[in-house]
Amino acid sequence: SQAYLPDVVSRINREAPNCTISIDNLSGENINSKQNKGIDIVICGDGFDIPVNFKKRHLGQDKMVCIMSKNHPLAHKEITVDDYVTYGHCQMTMGIGSVTASMDRLLAKLNKKRHIRLKSPHVMACMEMVGKTNFIHTNASNLTKKFLPVFDLKMKQLPFDYPAMDYSVYWHPIHQQNPAHVWLREICIDEIKKLFCVNS
Repeated sequence: SQAYLPDVVSRINREAPNCTISIDNLSGENINSKQNKGIDIVICGDGFDIPVNFKKRHLGQDKMVCIMSKNHPLAHKEITVDDYVTYGHCQMTMGIGSVTASMDRLLAKLNKKRHIRLKSPHVMACMEMVGKTNFIHTNASNLTKKFLPVFDLKMKQLPFDYPAMDYSVYWHPIHQQNPAHVWLREICIDEIKKLFCVNS
């Protein structure tokens, strides 16, 4: 939400200033709940167990990158896989379980293992703590770019090949023909696609 929703909310506020917006963290529990008809829009990357009956529009692709403090010993060099696993890692625990698992499997194929020294559910907390330590953090580039100047961070390419992540917007089919929902999802799609184009 930190990467993609500010522009969406700004436009909604301009076009419908009396609209009330509620943003929640995505989890398997809430998306697969019997109450999921009350969820208007789901915006997420690969790896979430979205119900198969949900409608979908593709938004774009993003790549995973390595983030560290500008003062980190690796900040001004091209990092290797050995560098990546030598330093402790800060892991964001909310919403990226499948990414974490697949990345660790990839490293295992290289006979490497990273060491998670800090876990936090919140991206801004991760970014700030990485900016004040020698921890390394791995996250999507679109999200990361917003926080580089805020927390004095350096963004670097991963030292191994990792596939780009596809991001999509999903909604329950009960909303398919609802005019208000069509308006809402088209705003989400329009504004978020702009960000993917700018950062591609």
